Amino acid sequence: MSTTRSVVAAAVLLAWFAPAVSAQTRSSFTGTITDSTGAIVPGATVTLESSDMVGGAQHVTTNDHGQYRFSDLPPGTYDLTASLAGFQTVKRTGLRILYGTTLTVDLTLGMKGTVETVTVEGKAPVVDVTTAQATSKVDSDLIQNAPVNADPRNGDETIFSMSPGVNIRSAFGGARSANEVLFDGTPTTLPERQGTNAIVINSNWLEEMQVVSLGAPAEYGEFSGTVANFVTKSGSNDFHGLLEYRKVPGSWISNNLGSLSPALQTRFQPAELLTQWDTSAQVGGPILRDRLFFFTGFQYIKNSTIAPGTIAPSGQKQWRAIGKLSWAAAKNVRVDGTFQRNYVELTVGPQVNQTIEVGNDNKEPNAVWTGRATWTASPNTLVEVRTGGLAYEQTIDPRTGGRDGPPSHNDVVTGIRSGNGNTFRFLDQDRLSVGASVTRFADNVLGRHHELKAGVEYNHLKFYVESAFPSGLSFTDRSGVPDQVTIWAGDVQRASGNQTKLFVQDGWRVTDRLTLEPGLRLTVNRGSTPTAGDVYSTTPISPRFGLAWDATKDHKTVVRAHYGRYHEAFGTIEYQFTDTATQTPQITARVLPNGQFQEINRFTPAGNQFVDPDIKQAYMDQYLAGVERELFTDFSVTAQYIHREFRQLFNWIDSRSVYTPVEMRDPGPDGRAATADDGGLFTLFNLTNPGNERRVFTNRGHRRYRAFQLVLQKRFSKNWQMLAGYTRSKAEGNVNNQQVDNFGGVTVTANPFINPNNAINSEGRNILDFPHELVVRGSYHVPVAGGFNVGASYRYISGQALSRTAVFRLAQGNTTVRVEPRGSLDVDATSQADVRLDKTFPLGKDKARQLSLYVDVFNVTNQGIPGNYVEASGATFGQPQSWVTPRTYLISGRLSF
Repeated sequence: MSTTRSVVAAAVLLAWFAPAVSAQTRSSFTGTITDSTGAIVPGATVTLESSDMVGGAQHVTTNDHGQYRFSDLPPGTYDLTASLAGFQTVKRTGLRILYGTTLTVDLTLGMKGTVETVTVEGKAPVVDVTTAQATSKVDSDLIQNAPVNADPRNGDETIFSMSPGVNIRSAFGGARSANEVLFDGTPTTLPERQGTNAIVINSNWLEEMQVVSLGAPAEYGEFSGTVANFVTKSGSNDFHGLLEYRKVPGSWISNNLGSLSPALQTRFQPAELLTQWDTSAQVGGPILRDRLFFFTGFQYIKNSTIAPGTIAPSGQKQWRAIGKLSWAAAKNVRVDGTFQRNYVELTVGPQVNQTIEVGNDNKEPNAVWTGRATWTASPNTLVEVRTGGLAYEQTIDPRTGGRDGPPSHNDVVTGIRSGNGNTFRFLDQDRLSVGASVTRFADNVLGRHHELKAGVEYNHLKFYVESAFPSGLSFTDRSGVPDQVTIWAGDVQRASGNQTKLFVQDGWRVTDRLTLEPGLRLTVNRGSTPTAGDVYSTTPISPRFGLAWDATKDHKTVVRAHYGRYHEAFGTIEYQFTDTATQTPQITARVLPNGQFQEINRFTPAGNQFVDPDIKQAYMDQYLAGVERELFTDFSVTAQYIHREFRQLFNWIDSRSVYTPVEMRDPGPDGRAATADDGGLFTLFNLTNPGNERRVFTNRGHRRYRAFQLVLQKRFSKNWQMLAGYTRSKAEGNVNNQQVDNFGGVTVTANPFINPNNAINSEGRNILDFPHELVVRGSYHVPVAGGFNVGASYRYISGQALSRTAVFRLAQGNTTVRVEPRGSLDVDATSQADVRLDKTFPLGKDKARQLSLYVDVFNVTNQGIPGNYVEASGATFGQPQSWVTPRTYLISGRLSF
């Protein structure tokens, strides 16, 4: 603790005495005021106004270099005015700025003549030439006007995937659970790991989604995928509201199973939609004009669907509510606070290749909140204080007979799961974070200008879980006959954690056009459990260095280069298993013909699960080089190369088990030995000392990601907008990038180090490797027949890198082995187009009062392909495991005011 206090104190002192600091998480306007001869104009008054800005208009005076700056701004549309006695007043209106962006707007004051004020509308720059960050921003215009997934459960994932390079939550080669998700700038991922269950936001409540990963400065950390910041809407001086109802009529869903064989068409009945609708309401406005704004909303969701290949429905009932206040507490003090409450009930029916009794019922109550206060202590000093938290629960109960119901059965030959859900579980997790930063500005210190920000953040984590098999048993069958059983009475695990984050980040304007961004981040992670006490300790240091060159005098082209080290998130999953006092042994046994069990192996957690005392925090080194150019008003193009090296990845090893090689023949795709499709011999490994396994959580393995990316973005103006991106990439290594793979595992698909059988064919393409990805989203306002909108989305994604596995009967029990290199199973690419048609009718003279009727058509071409395939040898090998949703129509009505 003494080390932590010393580091915190050092960071606070550095922040206060440093010559300058600049905020990265909010937006800024900056620029230079000159006269008609090009000479700088010090002492000019610059005014910034917006109905979105709590506290009213802001005023600054240009410094000796003719420069001005407005910082800590919310996203929105602003008017900028510059004036000085003896000169014309110049006004720029309709300047749109997105979250976390600094826009450079230079103004020229002519000599006062017959025209006293010159007004120029719009034409805000779209390229931030002051930073090496290549941040993807999806604003509310695109979110509202492009079609969004018809399934409310996946709406947030659809919005997340609107950013090029992000697929199925795998961002730039990272694992699906390697992303930090922020709610108005505050961490809201689950304390156990980076799960995003709690932060599902109605798209109507979003002002913008900001994806920060490429070139992220030292303020951002604890991720190896990306950081997604969901920025919610705020109130303003104008009252605005919305009422909306959305429904998918059950008869408006197509059949896209035509490409299946007659036999599979019989088994994969067409999708059946029993009910799917949601309704929401929201309103925002002033409580005290210019001083106190509010925004609030409520949504209710209900749906029930029978997916292709399943025999019972899966359903969802959910409500969520949000409230937000923005307050100008004093002339130089701003306070914001947001609270969201969410309650979900899920009925998860049997999936493909499961019988009707398989499934579970889930309940997930949760809440997230965030608070932020800023104090402009002086024109050169900004102090920020943040707090936020998360409270999350999840209850998963088997559908058949509850926790004492029949055990589950998984048949390795037929591929059928039956009997019951595999496990039940109760989770209770909490996160509390508090932090502060100091931002200061200075000129003429080792260059033209410095923008330095230093901050500290503290997180406290709490975790509790109880889980077990129904009836304490889980069977593996062969052709309907029980072959093996795992006996496990269940576990209870408790853990807590404390994390202190410190960072210093400089924006050093070496010249008017060259900015260097050195930064350093230090994180102190400490974790404990009731059984092991203080058991987890890492102190990673993350250096960052970026370069931004404003290549042209018009501030329309920036060349970027950046190197950064990003460490994996700290979560209780990295040590919670050491709470072994309330964990029970897992026994593997053969099922004898008489129904009795013969033990063949046993793992006892107590005394056999440890954290490596020398463990290091896993990390990713990222290299970025690119160029962004504004081609014409509101339109930019970005070309960039991304290189990522994942090192010291978390994984498990077994330090005591002894194996001996044995030759066995691949049973072939049918999973049956001694048949015509049998493959070649494999060297497998029998366990010779069962019951002696000693698991150690440590650092093993690697992954590499390389990509070229081209992104085109057009903000909404002149009736159209677009976000398009093409990514050519490769993700490979001996550690996969699926869910939780970044935190280790013991299965064949996750961990090649726990035993030598897992190492077979472990090196190769990651399963979530998408060599080609093309995303195009946009909308166009057609100015005929009173006007209507057309929105569209197209997405092409290469198929996943799957391969065949087989189950072998070894001494230690049935063991799954990857018998072919990853990527050898041909998986279809996804090529899907969605369309939205929207007609708006004005209601009265108030332009904000209108009625919108729209229809979304998802999967317009009714593409019919599997979403995934069965990898396991057996009767279902190579068959679809899920199916792309067929053409579906969503009809909606929206009343805005």
